[in-house]
Amino acid sequence: SGVRGVVPIFAQPGRRDRAIGSLEVGFGMLPELRQLDQELDAGVALLLYAPALKDVISDYSSAGLVTQPDNPWLLDQHSRREILHWHAQSQIPEHTRGVRYSVIKSDTTDFLLTLIPLRDVAGELDPDRPASAAALIWKDITLALAGHRQEQRLLVLRWLLAFIAAMALLLTLLLAMRKVVEKQSRRHREAIMRESQEREQGRQLLAVIANAQSAYISAQNPHD
Repeated sequence: SGVRGVVPIFAQPGRRDRAIGSLEVGFGMLPELRQLDQELDAGVALLLYAPALKDVISDYSSAGLVTQPDNPWLLDQHSRREILHWHAQSQIPEHTRGVRYSVIKSDTTDFLLTLIPLRDVAGELDPDRPASAAALIWKDITLALAGHRQEQRLLVLRWLLAFIAAMALLLTLLLAMRKVVEKQSRRHREAIMRESQEREQGRQLLAVIANAQSAYISAQNPHD
């Protein structure tokens, strides 16, 4: 297994009506994958996209490729064995034109999968042609994801505490405003009551004065 190239050999130069053989050149990548695994501290696998290679490779098994029913990805080489289960369960990200990410949970471990399309020369010349291969990189992000979730929980807690503090402040302001309004209302009622009492006292005083004047006048005119 590895990277291979196949070129047909025709009976006569310039004529492609009859192929008499083919020339295949390839080289393995397993040592390079293991080196990348150590450098990246992550699993690395080389995948081939079957629909793009249906006219190039006729026998996947003899080519050392791992196949799964209804799975367009052919597993060529890998540095860690987790990929075998994901490949069998069709959990590898779907083929796309750009880099794609996904998170897979395996038992108690969370992995971040990064699928990087590898385009050949024909793919570079024809943008609509799907990439014939892809590199899959997966890394254990259990601790990082747990830290992120903890930060999210702390953030929610901070927002909740901030909301409670804001509501407490608002309630304090409302109570203070209520006391001010009640104090002003009480002062207003007291002012009205004093004014009413003063008016009543004035009315009574006027009545006393009127009675005194009437009594005085009666005293001055006894015959009337």
